[in-house]
Amino acid sequence: MKALEFSPDRGLHLREKPLPSPHPGGLLIRVTAAAICGSDLRIIKGEKEAVPGVVLGHEVTGVVEEAIPPLEGYCPGDAVVIFPSLFCKTCTYCRRGLTNLCKSKKSIGYRLDGGFAQYMAVPPEMVREGAVLKLTDHAPWTSRALIEPLGCVLHSIEMVGQGEEFFILGGGPMGLMHLLVLLKRGAKAVFLGERNHKRSSIAQELGGERVVVFDPQEKGLKEFLGEERIDGVFFCARAIELVEEGLAILRKGGTMNFFAGYPQGTRTHLDPNLLHYGERRLTGSHSTTLPLFERAAEMVERGEIDLSPLVTHTFPLEEWERAFHTYASGEGLKVVFTPHGKP
Repeated sequence: MKALEFSPDRGLHLREKPLPSPHPGGLLIRVTAAAICGSDLRIIKGEKEAVPGVVLGHEVTGVVEEAIPPLEGYCPGDAVVIFPSLFCKTCTYCRRGLTNLCKSKKSIGYRLDGGFAQYMAVPPEMVREGAVLKLTDHAPWTSRALIEPLGCVLHSIEMVGQGEEFFILGGGPMGLMHLLVLLKRGAKAVFLGERNHKRSSIAQELGGERVVVFDPQEKGLKEFLGEERIDGVFFCARAIELVEEGLAILRKGGTMNFFAGYPQGTRTHLDPNLLHYGERRLTGSHSTTLPLFERAAEMVERGEIDLSPLVTHTFPLEEWERAFHTYASGEGLKVVFTPHGKP
């Protein structure tokens, strides 16, 4: 089979590999769609760690090719989506229910072979923990590949809480996914800071009258939005210099969430009085939990949210260099591999 392997020295390279052999109680999955994530780029750049020789790709959906005895409950042909992480359940964070922060987490695409391949094996431990969800409706395969990032967005919005007006910095795929969820939850207005005209147009089409798009570098957050107006702020881009302005536009008691990851050594400055006197909260969100992943799968399968406008490009594995260039350049939004051709 074809698979995209990671090497710290060589980056990614396409290899012919034997078909994986799952352990008893595991699953062999025929991958139908696997999406590129910003984390994959950071692994290649050396900003995040992954095991040398691992197959990347943690946003994965596919079909059960083989269920290895004594496993029951799965049959060849079952459509599935895979929650990518296995938690230790014993560390401080797991015991507190913060499994996404597990100190010994094992994730596909990082420490276990992921979905940038024609087939992948799911370990029996992941199957036992409920990480392989069966899908029963008829959502597009490329949208199903976005269930994991949707789970991350649900976690991000959960961290910020309720409100009527929100600001999102960054109109990339994750910023736009925040936009879709906030609108579905009844936000009266969502302001989006984005410089790219193509992405701005997509955001306006997705949100209609409840969405206002502007260039935050050109107009400034406080100048455009005023102070103490916004209930929640989401940083889905790396414009770290806008942090203090982002806090200033928050209402008292509001929350700013760092959704985007930053390179090691990134620093910022802020006025602590914005936090102290206004009881504003500054937080971050990382990954997601299995319950939120399950909720994301339900939303996609039932058609509660349409993620198809975010999938702008699909590629076979053989065109992986073009696929990563399309994603990294900002030419595309979500870029998805279809290892067996269009599903």
